[in-house]
Amino acid sequence: MFHLLARLVSSKRGNAAIIALAIIFVVLLRLNAPALSDVTTNQQEDFLPRGVDSVRAIELVQAKFPSSQGIPALLVVHKETSFTDNDYDVLRNIDALLQSEEAPSTIQNVLSLFSYPEAKDTLLSKNQHSTMFVISISGAFADGAVHETVNWIRSAAQKEVVNTTIEVSVTGPAGIATDLTDVFSDIDFKVTSITILLVLTLLLLIYRSPILAILPIIGVSWALIAAHAIAALLTKHFDLALNDQVVSIMSVLMFGVGTDFTLFIVSRYREELTKGFPTRQSMQTTMQNIGPAITSSAGTTFIAMLALILSQNGSFKAMGPMLAVAILVMLAFGLTVIPVLTVLLGKAAFWPFKIDKPKDQSGRFWKKVSDLVARKPGAIMIVTLSMLLIFTSGLPSMKPSFNFLDSFPQDTDSRRGFELLQKDFVPGELAPTDVLITRENSSIYNQLEAIEYLSNVLAEQPRVVQVNGPTRPQGAPLSTDFSPIGKAILLAIEAKGQENPKHKSSPEQQAALGIYMAGQTFVSQDQTTAKLQVILDTDPYSTAAMDIISDLRKTTNTAIAQTTLSSYEIVIGGETAVNTDTRASINRDILFVAPLIILAIWIILVLLLRSLVAPTFLVVSVLISFLAALGLSVLVFQGLLGHQGVAYSLLPWMFIFLVALGVDYNIYIMSRVREEIRRFGLIDGTREAISQTGGVITSAGLILAGTFSVFTTLPLRDLFQLGFAVAVGILLDTFIVRALLVPSVVLLLKKWTWWPSTIGSEKPNISRST
Repeated sequence: MFHLLARLVSSKRGNAAIIALAIIFVVLLRLNAPALSDVTTNQQEDFLPRGVDSVRAIELVQAKFPSSQGIPALLVVHKETSFTDNDYDVLRNIDALLQSEEAPSTIQNVLSLFSYPEAKDTLLSKNQHSTMFVISISGAFADGAVHETVNWIRSAAQKEVVNTTIEVSVTGPAGIATDLTDVFSDIDFKVTSITILLVLTLLLLIYRSPILAILPIIGVSWALIAAHAIAALLTKHFDLALNDQVVSIMSVLMFGVGTDFTLFIVSRYREELTKGFPTRQSMQTTMQNIGPAITSSAGTTFIAMLALILSQNGSFKAMGPMLAVAILVMLAFGLTVIPVLTVLLGKAAFWPFKIDKPKDQSGRFWKKVSDLVARKPGAIMIVTLSMLLIFTSGLPSMKPSFNFLDSFPQDTDSRRGFELLQKDFVPGELAPTDVLITRENSSIYNQLEAIEYLSNVLAEQPRVVQVNGPTRPQGAPLSTDFSPIGKAILLAIEAKGQENPKHKSSPEQQAALGIYMAGQTFVSQDQTTAKLQVILDTDPYSTAAMDIISDLRKTTNTAIAQTTLSSYEIVIGGETAVNTDTRASINRDILFVAPLIILAIWIILVLLLRSLVAPTFLVVSVLISFLAALGLSVLVFQGLLGHQGVAYSLLPWMFIFLVALGVDYNIYIMSRVREEIRRFGLIDGTREAISQTGGVITSAGLILAGTFSVFTTLPLRDLFQLGFAVAVGILLDTFIVRALLVPSVVLLLKKWTWWPSTIGSEKPNISRST
């Protein structure tokens, strides 16, 4: 296959056909694919684990407690000392402004100390340093109305506290979504622009030829247009989720991988040209030798991404196929368009340098490295392994982080508001846990006694501060017998609907109606669903809170088995429950999908190298490199940079990128070692492979690490950590694993490296000195 492909990309007719087909392919995709902005989404539920309680809870809340109630924004007002009378006047002014005609029409309701004084204990901190206004905003995140309203609230509140010591911030779902929109606005354009500039600069330094520096930019940009169009079509027709973060990662991955493909092709092409072969024959030889390595390299990454379809976590399941498609498209362009563009440029591609005379491609530095490894392979292996193991020392101190707000810069308004609430309110009040009780065609008011029993059981659990619900709207149970009150409430509701001036409700109906009115916010409009809010005494985003969720689920199932709620569907949701289920899905995917990815990569290496031993130690070396990169990153994140922890959801992505991309360089070096051993024998062949590929693989590693380091320029901690850790891992693979560890193991194992093949045991065809 590769011989046919090599002839195709090196012939004039083949060149014309490939360019024409590539143009037609991209044009047709662009004409039929929707715009990326039309299919991207930032809705959390699209990327959550499938089929878990917390996602079912989100669905129930959306269906039974619809958005007509508005998207909540929390306006936090804080002062380092207790509020004075003058301060309360300022608060009244803010409340009046929010409910005035000047306020946007999207503000549906304002819950404050002044509009709902009975909620004082909930809205005002005990030390009277902080209060919050709960503002319901109509509209959807996608239409921009929520964004504009939040910005108006921030501006209006800020004007009211000018020349005072009062601080205001807007947080809550609406505030967080607004800040997230600001962070991700044009993120793909920013990431792509910075990546192109970085790649162009590095290529100019490597090649010192402007034409060669521009070549991969053209090829990758061409492929990226196609990949974006295919991603949009997949999202539209196969109900896959796509967000701005996926698009930006796709751009970085394609530029890194595509530039590496170009480097390996151009490097071998130049090597053949220096031997005096014509341009087209040089490209044919290049693609015959480089084509299998590039395909295997892309294959490992493609399989790793595609395997994520088997994930339970929604984010992995959605992102994996998109990145797999991106790799496949980049491979297609790397095997066709990039070599065609290179051969069409001919020797002019290397302007202003000439390459007519043979030139030693190895360089003095890599010759010295290859000689060192050949002389002392045992010492090199021990030193490199020891260094990698030392780097893993940071792993035991790793603190998993689940709070997305920690990813925002410290001066982000929604993060600041959340921190102020944490400071003065019970932590669990910031993100209560929801217990949803539902059954179609049944009125929840017939189950008030059982609901109160469950509420009481939950309230008695350790770490639970308060439970709010239809039978205890303010956290304390109402003083009534709930056994007969349910029917009385239904009769009172019916009587209210039929009431006329001549007919008045009975005192019993009036009392029942009062209970109904007090707890109606916890009952759906169709009366089929009740919601309990459980407030914990700990940070709702902590691992301790997640452990409590697991206990609450067990307690709930045990409690309802003894009541008339046993036939009802009961699910536990909320931010803490979402994080609990996300953690469980990530743990499951690591234990199930990660071994499959490793096995698939091992099989690809076996097919490429025709050995059982070499693929095994290559995979082991990459896993050690991953652990070393993660351990070193933890030390930097938590020790030097002061991060609260490492984003737990990013760990699988770090693993996938570092394992798949780390194997790539091992494929290139081992393919060349295999080739050179046939010519020069084991020791000299290994030397030749290291010296000939050292420069180009190092350049490729620097560029790939550089492209991922672009994420460190973004104002989100999670993307910063992903970019940093992957860049560190790639550099470790480039300079330690690929350059030193792998060749030293090859030399120590000798002919057994290739077992059951017999490479290395036969006599070399020529001597290296020749």
